[in-house]
Amino acid sequence: MPTLNDLRNEIDKIDAALFGLFACRMHLSAEIARVNAMLGQPIFDRERESFLVEAAAARVPPELAEEARLLQACLGQLSRAYQRRETGLFDRYEPTH
Repeated sequence: MPTLNDLRNEIDKIDAALFGLFACRMHLSAEIARVNAMLGQPIFDRERESFLVEAAAARVPPELAEEARLLQACLGQLSRAYQRRETGLFDRYEPTH
């Protein structure tokens, strides 16, 4: 049986991988915002956001579906904030919450 320290070490390893992927995701989201702006398209795509939230729920066991939706929604909010900061672009289509 793993010890508490063993379990925490495993979580630390997972967190390290998650935050590395998070940084990559954020940089890509800023690039997407720039491309959308150059193409004259809105930065925020409500349909895509909804799709991503539901896709996240489908990727996990049913008992984690709501948490996955919340995590994906949070990632979307963080991405939009990062896009604004990195690009200086604001989107009139973006939700105001």
